[in-house]
Amino acid sequence: MKRICANVRSLTEAIDLLRSASVIVFKCQGPHLGNVGGSLSLISFRVVEPESPITHLIDIVKFTDVELLPLLNIIQSPSPTKVVFDGRQDSSEFYHRYHVSIDGVLDLQLADVYSRSRRGEGLQDQLLRLSPYLNDRELSVQGGCYSMVQKLCTLDECCVEHGIVESAREGEKTAATNLKKHRH
Repeated sequence: MKRICANVRSLTEAIDLLRSASVIVFKCQGPHLGNVGGSLSLISFRVVEPESPITHLIDIVKFTDVELLPLLNIIQSPSPTKVVFDGRQDSSEFYHRYHVSIDGVLDLQLADVYSRSRRGEGLQDQLLRLSPYLNDRELSVQGGCYSMVQKLCTLDECCVEHGIVESAREGEKTAATNLKKHRH
């Protein structure tokens, strides 16, 4: 189920839910988000703990900065924990547009990078991930120079690597099936 927040009353209800949560998942959308000339237009979030079956869609352009202040206070607060996947553009937009730093965030893309060594991935595996982007000679001669460089994976790639789905295609099918179930 989805709830669109496009007036102060619905925004206040969403903020009250966020304040009572311990974990939320959110994603920001907008043209050229996080870049010069870009803008935030939509924030979608779902409360994970305590679980809520509702995805809230906050239509940011409908609100003034003053009306958004309670939401921005939550974004910059250490709680609830905010779960994102590749939150770089989101963070840039909040910082440059609203002068707010996201606090209490768990970025699953960074968690994937961190988990690689814990799953036994060594330097050779790391360089293999980079090989499509560098020539073989560069890797063989200067491989050590790339020891701190990581290839970031997409959400689909992470789901496959962590055994959540067997293929990106299966992930798309699973998501589509879950969407159909929630609509009915």
